[in-house]
Amino acid sequence: MFDSDATLWLGFIVESSAGTVYFAGDSGFGSHFQAVVERFAPIRLALLPIGAYLPRWIMKEIHMSPAEKVSVIA
Repeated sequence: MFDSDATLWLGFIVESSAGTVYFAGDSGFGSHFQAVVERFAPIRLALLPIGAYLPRWIMKEIHMSPAEKVSVIA
């Protein structure tokens, strides 16, 4: 309750001969996506779920908007 949304975040990387798949899990927008790309590139498929993202003033720290999802993969 008092961790400022710093814990319980989780994503998965699956590496195979067909390529790397990234499942972002329930994630807010942040610099961690760049760290994933730097460590696991090239990523063949990124699964970036869109949860409840409105109203932004409440949800911006814990859920990405569709526009933010596009910027992650662009």
